[in-house]
Order: sequence, then structure tokens, then C-alpha cells
Amino acid sequence: MFNRYVGCPVCQMTTVELTRAAPEFERAGVALAIVFQSSPERL
Repeated sequence: MFNRYVGCPVCQMTTVELTRAAPEFERAGVALAIVFQSSPERL
């Protein structure tokens, strides 16, 4: 999943939803990766 910058409210909401669903992805054998267009210092 590619997101805009870490301060984007919609991106933050999507990240929370995906993080909560992570166990379902793992059970299905899917690796979840979330990428932001922000520097590591801003994360």
C-alpha cells in the first residue's frame, strides 16, 4: 500500500484500518507493506 505523507488524515485512517486487519492478511498468506512518502524522522 502506498500512502501520501504521514500527516495525511485519510492515509492515517487507512493505515489504522489495514493494521487492524493485518492478522486476516497473514492468515491468507499475504504480506502487508505500507509505504509513506515521508522521511523516517517524520514517521
